[in-house]
Amino acid sequence: FFQMSAQFVLLNTVIMVIFKHEDGEPSHAHFIQRPQGLSLAQLRETHAVYTQVVEEQVLTAQEGTEKLELILQHPQSFGYIWKLSFAFLAGAAIAPMGFSGSIADGLTAGAMSCAVQAVQLLGDGDLLFVGVMEMVVAILVSFTARVMNSVNGHIFCYSAISSSGVVLILPGFLVLQGSLELASKNYITGSTKIVYAIVYSLILGFSLTLGSDLAFLALPGFRAQRDAMAD
Repeated sequence: FFQMSAQFVLLNTVIMVIFKHEDGEPSHAHFIQRPQGLSLAQLRETHAVYTQVVEEQVLTAQEGTEKLELILQHPQSFGYIWKLSFAFLAGAAIAPMGFSGSIADGLTAGAMSCAVQAVQLLGDGDLLFVGVMEMVVAILVSFTARVMNSVNGHIFCYSAISSSGVVLILPGFLVLQGSLELASKNYITGSTKIVYAIVYSLILGFSLTLGSDLAFLALPGFRAQRDAMAD
């Protein structure tokens, strides 16, 4: 339609655009780095522009480009307060439903999930900052969950709080994307996302273990008490 030869490779947070030349000139590659995320409202509007330009041909390419720029500049559907509220509800709901936690576990996990969401919002697209701080917050979540688990009476469950607190950064959607890419025979993008999800899960698990071990170092008596209860 646009009379140009191009190849697009969608990786995790990078889009690789390769423009090919049929007259023997070398190809030009461009890399577009954007934070990972999904906006269903903007996706629907983008697909509508695509349909009007390519299929129905009621808009020119220039008019379609202008509409896409307006979509990119459109403010987000939900503000920070709504996002933090949804994060709290997600953590509070998954604790009792997915990990058999109590109401106290759900409220604590909701606060932890809210903290994880706050870090993502503070990053504001800085991939390095968000990637590092997510692991730091995961360590703090695990540390806090283990400390609260040491309270007399065992009111709080470590597994329910630590697992539910990081539920928003689990790479489940990334695994789904990679599986769909592999099913569509897009082996490069699919395998890249699957490998990234596996490595991310390993690092996240290491962060949770590190946070728990730091809590045991801070509370040496609790480790002995826990081992005695296990025996």
